[in-house]
Amino acid sequence: MGRTLAAIPGRVARLLYLAGLRNSAGQYEHWGLARIYGELPAQKAIAKAHTEAFLTVLRTPVAKLAMDYQDFLAGNQHEDAANLLKNAVELVPQNLGGGGSKHFNLIVGVLCSLEKTHPRDKRRAA
Repeated sequence: MGRTLAAIPGRVARLLYLAGLRNSAGQYEHWGLARIYGELPAQKAIAKAHTEAFLTVLRTPVAKLAMDYQDFLAGNQHEDAANLLKNAVELVPQNLGGGGSKHFNLIVGVLCSLEKTHPRDKRRAA
């Protein structure tokens, strides 16, 4: 899991990636980890990484998160990239690890507001 996450630049992108590994039933799916370690150990490892990524976002100054988010948007050409944070509840792990969902929702709201007031530089995205 460490090698996979190390390849994902930015705290926001890592959180989005890990949350995206959850299926509609709330279970994490990663075929490579499941194949090597088994389904349950893979799910536990991803859940732990998701909680850690969530806590990292909560502990990071908003200015750094804003830069991470702008870099993420610049690196993702599809139009839905900016909408990924809109449904913050899907990004919150089941185990909050002591973090707060209200705090997270506030951070997401700030990042989304910054995107509206300072849209990404189209030249960076090209």
